[in-house]
Amino acid sequence: MKLSFNTCVLIILLFFSCKKNSSNRFKSNYDVVLGAKEDSINKLKGDVLTVFFETGFNKDFLSVKFNGEKREYLITTDMSMGYADYIELGKLSKFESIEFSINNGKNVKLENLKSNLILVNYIKDSTLYVDFTNKFVTYH
Repeated sequence: MKLSFNTCVLIILLFFSCKKNSSNRFKSNYDVVLGAKEDSINKLKGDVLTVFFETGFNKDFLSVKFNGEKREYLITTDMSMGYADYIELGKLSKFESIEFSINNGKNVKLENLKSNLILVNYIKDSTLYVDFTNKFVTYH
């Protein structure tokens, strides 16, 4: 009986130590660099706000909040095309704010946008670049 009690205590301690480590293991630490904001929209996309997640993603967890609605994705860059994914978030004219993070890292909050195209590039655990453009991006 004494051996099984010690085994149970050991299993419980092991469980809690693994749980504590797993919550920090996947948290990314990165700096955020925001590019200059454009004051015009791309006419091809019209009033649709689109975010392109380009280079540097490898099975990364993306959490996006747009006007209070939360969405989650798992994204990976396609090295042959140079981008991972894009998200159309709705009308720019109804835009209030967008907030996103990679792997539960630092939140990036964007407000007062006048451009409907946003480009995001990621250097793992280092830097997240966010650029704004009115030029439509093509990937080959």
